This record gives sequence, C-alpha cells and structure tokens, in this order.
Amino acid sequence: AKKYTPKGDLSDVEMKQDLKKVKMSANEDPKTLFAQIAVIRARYAGIVTLSDSEAIATVVAAAPRRYQTGIVNEKRAKGANITLEDVKTAMDMLYRALEVSGTVDEDDEDDDD
Repeated sequence: AKKYTPKGDLSDVEMKQDLKKVKMSANEDPKTLFAQIAVIRARYAGIVTLSDSEAIATVVAAAPRRYQTGIVNEKRAKGANITLEDVKTAMDMLYRALEVSGTVDEDDEDDDD
C-alpha cells in the first residue's frame, strides 16, 4: 500500500484539518503533542509551510488547561519572537515540575478530557 502524500491546491486546507486533530490529554507528556506537529510538518514539507505561529496556535488549542498559563507567560516574555521551541521548553519544564510534585496524573478538575 502506498502511503498518502499530499499534493496540489488543497494541501493547505488538508494541513489545517490535520492540525485540528492534534490532541493531548491532561496527564500526557507534552512530547506527544510536539511529535504530532512534527509529523504534520514533515508530511507537508516542500508543499505547504507550517509556520511557528500556526504551530503555536495548534499547541494552545490542544494543550490541557494546566499548561495554558505557562504558554501565555512565555508568549508575554518573548513577544513576537516566540518560537515553537520556546513553547515546548516551557511545557516540558512544567511537565517535569508536575512529575516531581506527583501531580502529573491528576486530571484538571474542570477539564473535559
């Protein structure tokens, strides 16, 4: 079976649909979220460019509530110069802190997941 390779005029729309499917549960390592984005970026490489701002918007939409404050703080600190790597680092640091404190497996109280 041949693996699907996007091409043509609809690739931008297809990529945006793929980005909407990116998910992360409350107790999941943020690496899984960034891996999903990396797969999408690779799938459309040379066809459609996935900008860091689009990727960051995907992270903000998919990240559990417990990460939102950290992402916002990072955006405030870096402003327009923020990169996807900055957001990943901030989320990784928070995840490690949650692991150390033993709260990584506790679901956010008012989260839908």
